[in-house]
This record gives sequence, structure tokens and C-alpha cells, in this order.
Amino acid sequence: MQQTNEMTGGAKFTFGLTRAATEREGFPVSHQCLATIDLGAREPMRSTDMAKVVADAEIVTSLLKDHPDEMVALFNSIVAGRDGEAKEIATRLGLNEESFQRQEGGMWFWIGMVGVVILGCVAFGCDQ
Repeated sequence: MQQTNEMTGGAKFTFGLTRAATEREGFPVSHQCLATIDLGAREPMRSTDMAKVVADAEIVTSLLKDHPDEMVALFNSIVAGRDGEAKEIATRLGLNEESFQRQEGGMWFWIGMVGVVILGCVAFGCDQ
């Protein structure tokens, strides 16, 4: 996480996906996709936002339970860099912000933040 943002005075949250390397001219080459969210551009999170976070978590949980094969295929498509295939699966499952908002959710960013914190704690042993 970058700490200072000259435009808004807030922090930026950057996350990314690095694809498996493929050989190009004898060298392993990886493709990386990064996204940066300017946290300072949004008002601070409020307790009322938690209802949307809970709704998003329930929607994702429901998709994992009801469509496990498609969710695995989506994950594998993303990791393999098959963006068109991933978009097709996500569209079919309704994995988009508009669909989440219709179901009283729409806080993907905050779910991502929670996921990063949990992953970090698992990977780096925050419980120690």
C-alpha cells in the first residue's frame, strides 16, 4: 500500500495478478495486471457500509455453493490469462457490480480489502 497521495491526501491500495510465465524467445515472460484504488477519493467507510459487505459476501458464498464448477473455471481462466473466457463466465454468473447492487450489495472493494488482510495474515502469520 502506498501511503501518500498528493491529490487527495489519502492512501492508495494497489493489487495485481501475475500470470504464469510463458516462454518467449527462450525466456520465461510473465504478464502482470495491476489495479490501484485511491482510498483518499472516497469518504471513510461507515458502519452502514457493512450491510453491503455482508450482502456481497453472501452473494459470493451463494455462487460458490450453487456453481462450484463455474467458479473453478472462472478462477482457472483468470490465472491462465484467458480474459475472454473469464469475462464470459463472470457475465453468465452475474459477477458484476450492477448485479451486486441490485441485490443490496456493491462493495467489491471492501470484500477485496478483507480478503487481502486475511490472505496476509495466513501468509505472514499475523496470529503469532
